[in-house]
Amino acid sequence: MSSLIRSDFGTLADRALGMQETKASVPGHAWAKFEDGWRPVLLVRWIRNPDGTWAGEVAAVDDNGQAGLFVVAGSLLRADAPAGEQ
Repeated sequence: MSSLIRSDFGTLADRALGMQETKASVPGHAWAKFEDGWRPVLLVRWIRNPDGTWAGEVAAVDDNGQAGLFVVAGSLLRADAPAGEQ
């Protein structure tokens, strides 16, 4: 079947690529490594960087006690609490 078949949702190739990107689902609660160590965060969404790597937009409390949104490299995010942080 040709990848040039068009629909309102793009080409077949576009749709297949979109399906691959949805595999990175948002787990909700996560842990992110900041300069001062690991913090519990809420993963809001995944961001695909131009170089193909992933980053996560997370909601967290900063050093001043204010909630904010931060973009964290995917390599600095994890679903389970790091050892010693539970």
